[in-house]
Amino acid sequence: MYSFSIELVPHAPSLLFFSCLRIEPEFLKGDYSKIEPGDCIVAFSKADIFSIRREIENKTKHKCAVIYGQLPPETRSMQARLFNEENTGYDVLVASDAIGMGLNLNVGRIIFHTTVKVSAHLNLLNHI
Repeated sequence: MYSFSIELVPHAPSLLFFSCLRIEPEFLKGDYSKIEPGDCIVAFSKADIFSIRREIENKTKHKCAVIYGQLPPETRSMQARLFNEENTGYDVLVASDAIGMGLNLNVGRIIFHTTVKVSAHLNLLNHI
């Protein structure tokens, strides 16, 4: 499990750019009870996404929004709103790499469940 710690520094009044990306190879050591509000856990299978969501919701007070590629666009947007807006109760996001498809998310920290993605369509193994 990897955690990418990201520090954002304003470059211009309306723009933010990454200034630091740090990989911490053993940040949570598989213990999702250490999840914090604003965290996004990225997994590459729907089964993993729902398993992680169950584990977090059973072990912590957090509720998880869920985003993955097969969700209809309206549902993805609704889950993003639940995560982004305060006082909805959804303060953690569990998602696939579909979060990179045009969603604006208020993520404080990204935690990769794995750094290996298997593509079923092409039978490829990709390492991040």
